[in-house]
Amino acid sequence: MAVVLLFVGDFLGRHPGVLAALLALLGTAGVVVAALWGRGQYRRWRQDGHGQLPDGLEQWRALSPGGFEHAVARLCRRDGCTRVEVLGGANDRAGDVRARTPDGRWLLVQCKRYGEGKRVAAEVLYQVNGTYRESHGCDLAAVVTTSTFTTSAVDWNTDLDQPLRLVGSRQLLAWAQQQGPAPWE
Repeated sequence: MAVVLLFVGDFLGRHPGVLAALLALLGTAGVVVAALWGRGQYRRWRQDGHGQLPDGLEQWRALSPGGFEHAVARLCRRDGCTRVEVLGGANDRAGDVRARTPDGRWLLVQCKRYGEGKRVAAEVLYQVNGTYRESHGCDLAAVVTTSTFTTSAVDWNTDLDQPLRLVGSRQLLAWAQQQGPAPWE
């Protein structure tokens, strides 16, 4: 191996044009690799809810599940919530975002990034209703989705003494575009 390295070094020393071309080629390859890597990193960064908030429903749905949670947290911060934290992940006890609303109440948000054909079922509401006070110490709770809610979920929620705030895709877009109320309003 040492002999090969000596031979290559000697050859490149006697042929500086080859050395320059090789260095230019390696430099160009490094720039291309860095650009492609950076582009992928930027795409993942955007999918994780960073950068500009999505404009349309398809952009909201294109976020990763964690990205959707981070984007909802950004909406809460934008609209005056403090102490906003993203809780999502395994064992989140039916809560993805916890925040202190501008009027001082604690809010728990369960985020459901669903496609057009899937609706949020009543079971999700059962879980949120069962955990937002005791497990998370919150005063109110919301379920925010890029879809809609099943009829049984809406009916069950209506019967609660303190209904959960249900934010479907239309309400989410209105909130994001500052044309509709935030879930705590």
